[in-house]
Amino acid sequence: MATSNPGPSTNSEADAYAAAYRHHATTLRNWLVAYGVGGPVLFLSNEKLQAAIKASGNLEVVGWTFLTGVAIQVALSFIDKYTDWICYQQCLEPTPPVAPTFWQFVATWWVEANTPSILLELLSMVLLGYATVTAFKSVV
Repeated sequence: MATSNPGPSTNSEADAYAAAYRHHATTLRNWLVAYGVGGPVLFLSNEKLQAAIKASGNLEVVGWTFLTGVAIQVALSFIDKYTDWICYQQCLEPTPPVAPTFWQFVATWWVEANTPSILLELLSMVLLGYATVTAFKSVV
C-alpha cells in the first residue's frame, strides 16, 4: 500500500538540527575552499616562499594537491545542490508519488547516505594538509 508523501517536515527539533547541519556543512566547505585557494596565493605571491618551494622540486605537488582539495569541495557543492533540488521537487509531487526516477533514487541515496560526503571531505583535508606540510618542509 502506497503511503502519502508527508511533505516538508513539521518537526521543529528535526528542522533545527537540519539547519544546524547545513550551517556547519557550509562553514566547513567555505573554510576548506578558502584555505585551498589562500595557500597557493600565499606561496605564489611571496617570492622567497615561491623560490624555496620551486627549488625543492615540490611546487607542482603543492599546487596540484591544493587544487585537488578545492576541486573536491566544488564537486561536493555541485552534487549537494542538485540532489537537494531533486529531493525538494520530489516532495512537491502529488500524493501518492509516482515511482522515483533514477536521478530521484540517486539523489535520495546521496542525501541519506552522508558517508560519501564525509569521506570526500576527509580526503580534502588530507590533501590540503599534505600540501601545507610539503610547502613548509620545502621552505625550512
